[in-house]
Amino acid sequence: MNKSELAEIRSYWRGGTVSQKTIHSSKGLESDFVIITDLNSDHFGFPSDVHDDPILNLILPSTDKFEDSEERRLFYVALTRAKHQTHLLCDATCPSRFAEELVEGDYKIVVSGEKDASRKCPVCSSGVILKKTGKYGTYYECCNKPICNYKPPVCNACGQDIVMRYRGKDGKEFAICQSKNCKTIHEVCNRCTFGVLREVHTNNGSFLGCHEFSRTRCKGYKSFEVRGENNLFA
Repeated sequence: MNKSELAEIRSYWRGGTVSQKTIHSSKGLESDFVIITDLNSDHFGFPSDVHDDPILNLILPSTDKFEDSEERRLFYVALTRAKHQTHLLCDATCPSRFAEELVEGDYKIVVSGEKDASRKCPVCSSGVILKKTGKYGTYYECCNKPICNYKPPVCNACGQDIVMRYRGKDGKEFAICQSKNCKTIHEVCNRCTFGVLREVHTNNGSFLGCHEFSRTRCKGYKSFEVRGENNLFA
């Protein structure tokens, strides 16, 4: 949170003092209410998905084998700074593992909102698909990059959202645009697990090719067919 955002929050709250601290600097301190922000699961989340270089194990003291042990201890410090209530703010699409453990465990907590699992990365399973803006415009990729380099295709029909692949109750797989205003059905690649067919135009003609070609070199394809209403590929 930058200074301008903190100043805006202070202008809304007249009931006391609003301050911002790192977890480390809050050790030994107490406040009436504590808000822990950015409790998300991503490359720089909490706990962080950035792994130490294995060579560090050769020069650093050995640590316990419990997963995320050091960050768990730090999280405990944050949770125990409040006299009355602690509030955790998470992204519904990629909440921290710590937040999920609290929800699933036997703890006296109140949950507002629901987890959105519709954008879970199908490749690594632990990440979610995030919308980003780069030099050449908007694109989507897994939050676990560079560990996971999966990128879903953008819907050719609306151009506003991604296409995700699912398995129906009848066992058949299909892909659908995630935009609530579109929901166009796309064909899946029958040669790989995660691919979605999209239009490919070359000097020799047009066809439907697997969007995973650039990542996995999948050569799944299908002859180009006429579009149907509410169905990109009839």
